[in-house]
Amino acid sequence: MSNGETPGGFQPQHANLAPDSAPTRSLRFARDLHVRGRLIEAERAYRETLEAEPDRADALHLLGVLTAQRGDYRSAVSLIIRAESGEAPTPFSVGPDGSKL
Repeated sequence: MSNGETPGGFQPQHANLAPDSAPTRSLRFARDLHVRGRLIEAERAYRETLEAEPDRADALHLLGVLTAQRGDYRSAVSLIIRAESGEAPTPFSVGPDGSKL
């Protein structure tokens, strides 16, 4: 692994994370752990973010990605569908043709 890649080749990219909220700081911390391959700690931090903001799409999506990396695809799909069911597009939203919205 190099250049911040994790075991699954995942490199999260976020846009416009508000720097001042506790859930955003928790999400940043989780993302950084995730990139370093520290999946157990990253999962804990994603869940901490979701305790504060249960419908936060970016945290749901990234937890879904992490869950897929661990091989729990059923839970991963559920989390990602939940993330994508929100009204506002997320940095991970894709159109029917697979392109980013």
